[in-house]
Amino acid sequence: MNYQHMIHNHQNLWDAYTKHPLIQQLLAQALSPAIFKSYLMQSMIPIKKSSVLLSELKSKTHDPIQRYAIEQYQEVFNLELTCHQDYLATQGFTTDDLTRVAWEEDTRAYCDFLEEESQSLNIIDFFMALSPSVIGYAEVGQRAKQGFVTAHHVYGSWLDLYQHDAYQLQASKIEAILTKELICLSSQIQPLNRMVHKFKRACQLEVGLCEQSF
Repeated sequence: MNYQHMIHNHQNLWDAYTKHPLIQQLLAQALSPAIFKSYLMQSMIPIKKSSVLLSELKSKTHDPIQRYAIEQYQEVFNLELTCHQDYLATQGFTTDDLTRVAWEEDTRAYCDFLEEESQSLNIIDFFMALSPSVIGYAEVGQRAKQGFVTAHHVYGSWLDLYQHDAYQLQASKIEAILTKELICLSSQIQPLNRMVHKFKRACQLEVGLCEQSF
């Protein structure tokens, strides 16, 4: 099994996330600015949480292969944090405003999930928990690129991150890391099922982030 097989085997759930009406309307410039701002502020919280947890994990990890994987995720989440903060700054939000955002229920559930997975004895559990966020938005970025989303798009400055080569490259590296692990687990039913569970739960939480703002 590779990562694309994982997506294919759970296509309905993957589409519920990556083709959620919020995302579809976002790409079509039909999403209201109020909904978009709510979504950005809530989705930025698990992104920040992921970044903190990755830094903590890296400080305790000495294996060079695992450190390399952590660094690929860190690069992605640093790009996303900057993009979210820059866009919200154009809407008049300061750093202090963003630190005072109240966590909604699905946002808290997502952060609790990430915290729990970061404590796993198997670091790949955490990597799998993080992966739908990264690879899902790489797919959204590809659709934006195919739809010729430009700076003239009302949300073009934000979508540009996800269609940019730098983000696509990092997502590809992360997918390759996870595919290698999934291939190694292909004959081990219990560990493989555990990875599937992490993947499904993360997708469900991404749907929750969309639903609570939509």
